[in-house]
Amino acid sequence: MQTLYAHKALIGENLELKKSVLIAFSEDGNIQSLDFDVENFSADIVLSKDTLVLPSFINMHTHIGDFLLKDQGFGLPLRELVGKKGIKHSFLNQISDEHLQFSLEQSLSLLISNGYSTFVDFREGGIKGVSVLRKVLKSFSIRGILLGRPYDNENIGDLAEYADGFGFSDVFSIFEKDELITNLNKTCYSNPELLLSIHIAETKGIVEKSILKIGKLDFNYVMDKFTPSFIVHCNYITEDKEFRKIKEHRLGVVCCPLTASYFGLKFPPIVECLKYNIPLALGTDNIMIADVNPFFLLRFTLLSLSSKGVFLSPKTLLKTLTVNPGLMLNKKIGQISPDYKADLIGVNMSSLNIIHSSDIYKALVFRTSVKDINFQMFEGRKIR
Repeated sequence: MQTLYAHKALIGENLELKKSVLIAFSEDGNIQSLDFDVENFSADIVLSKDTLVLPSFINMHTHIGDFLLKDQGFGLPLRELVGKKGIKHSFLNQISDEHLQFSLEQSLSLLISNGYSTFVDFREGGIKGVSVLRKVLKSFSIRGILLGRPYDNENIGDLAEYADGFGFSDVFSIFEKDELITNLNKTCYSNPELLLSIHIAETKGIVEKSILKIGKLDFNYVMDKFTPSFIVHCNYITEDKEFRKIKEHRLGVVCCPLTASYFGLKFPPIVECLKYNIPLALGTDNIMIADVNPFFLLRFTLLSLSSKGVFLSPKTLLKTLTVNPGLMLNKKIGQISPDYKADLIGVNMSSLNIIHSSDIYKALVFRTSVKDINFQMFEGRKIR
């Protein structure tokens, strides 16, 4: 057992500020105990007085294979950039294994340097795409949750041997594919630990096409066929009845404000999710498009909402990159609590960015930069 002493830390599901915190964790990286207001102590790691400890970040939606395509196509429609025949997939279809591995390695280094301990990737390329990333991950101190999609008529059951679940691009990747849906339901029923997710109502075009060709909103078609673990985007879900349905099925929603704004799409339904008490998390989506910086994502989201007259609590938003993802994934990650993984970051609260701020949560969202991270731990191992 090892111990860490922090003068200040954000603890538990409510990210409650506690002082003089002693954290004990096991050899396998699980938090065993927490003590507060500790005066006399002996610890293996003692952090500086100005360091605030909080859970490391969880990025709930990424596509990390397009690292080498940064900033191509600004101003293009989504389909021309990341659609099946767009720039991204044209590149991925011809990239060498060596360059793909390099791209993934760079993406993982970037995520770790930005304070992430976990990311959920919608993996392209079928079994091979998942396998390559799984192999690369072995050399990095970060947890990848890999949601694959079948490539070239691959079997769902075979893909499940390699992936943590399935992540589909849109409703038309499953429409009129009854055998796929049947196998998907059978596989997920037999393996309840597998996750299942899909992009929903990302663009106005996909919603209109869904209503025209299927006769209903893509969300409703998906719910007729299977129950996802969580759904992504939902930019063009607008009806109260759909949000009530999401709530009734206990679905979480992952919003991606940066890419929605990049493509000029409707801002994600963050306010509506909170109104209906729907579990909410954030993701940065494609690395080729969006900066993975978690503080920028939080700040952009909060300021975008305030520009619409919606003043969200910074603490509430902070949970969308920490506590909420862990709960949505049903994993012991995302909060500093007993039996949870010791995935931690420390922020220098005396940096010129932050010092003299009157509120810790506002400081983290409005003022903190990645450069202010002065400590990082993954599964009980210090990595910074």
